[in-house]
Amino acid sequence: MKFLSLLAFSGVLLAAPAAARVAHETALTYEGATMSVTYEPKTTMTLRQSGVGPRGPSGCFWRAEVQVERKFADASGRTIDALTRTVGEPMVAEGLQQGHCAYLERNQAAVLDPNSSKVRAHLAEAAASDEPRLQSEMASFAALDREASR
Repeated sequence: MKFLSLLAFSGVLLAAPAAARVAHETALTYEGATMSVTYEPKTTMTLRQSGVGPRGPSGCFWRAEVQVERKFADASGRTIDALTRTVGEPMVAEGLQQGHCAYLERNQAAVLDPNSSKVRAHLAEAAASDEPRLQSEMASFAALDREASR
């Protein structure tokens, strides 16, 4: 019985990387070189079981979160890790599904499909708001590079 009680209050975290499709890509010219900036969705799903036992009905609380990950590549296509990061605010959806989390259908909780127009609009918005920060970071790295080469 204690095991079931512990199971009822435990949470399950499922990290599901979004499909490997590029959701938003831009090109940026900096000091004569064209750079590639890709914004991809990173989706995580949290499930928490409740109500297992004789006292009440069971339910599954779920939460889906989509974060925007920026990947920056130089003109040769090589990723620059120092400029790769999570940007913007996450997009969140939550809900309660009656029954056990094991029976939760993936399409019921995956309301933030990485290929949906809502997620693509979120990625485009994050990319637009990230541009000044990216320009500032690039200028900082260029200044450090010039200082190191002296």
